[in-house]
Amino acid sequence: MAKCVVLVERCVGCGECVVVCPNRAMSLQDKAHIDLEKCSGCAVCMRTCRYGAIEKIEID
Repeated sequence: MAKCVVLVERCVGCGECVVVCPNRAMSLQDKAHIDLEKCSGCAVCMRTCRYGAIEKIEID
């Protein structure tokens, strides 16, 4: 199963990912945070992030 994760060293805390997430899995606490229970792995957040701060990974 694929999930998205935040690369905190690249995140600038702009919040654009929070706005576009269709599953409301994103929140902003200085930096972006993804609730993996809610994340469907759709990668809308990853495609939206202009800083390359989100990547998709496989989770067993």
